Amino acid sequence: MSDVLVVAAHALRESLRRRVFAVVVVLTLAFGGLYAWGASELFHDVSGFGGNNVGLDARVLAGGR
Repeated sequence: MSDVLVVAAHALRESLRRRVFAVVVVLTLAFGGLYAWGASELFHDVSGFGGNNVGLDARVLAGGR
């Protein structure tokens, strides 16, 4: 187990040295922000749908739950 931790520590240290870690963090935050914005737009748009006769809730269907 300690060998795995040593390798992980070296990999983390190298990613920090090459600034890969910072790029991954920035891209992850950008993806999360865009995903949240898209989901809010989707649920806002779905709330304007009219009623249906088959018993489906548009918000649940859009959310995939």
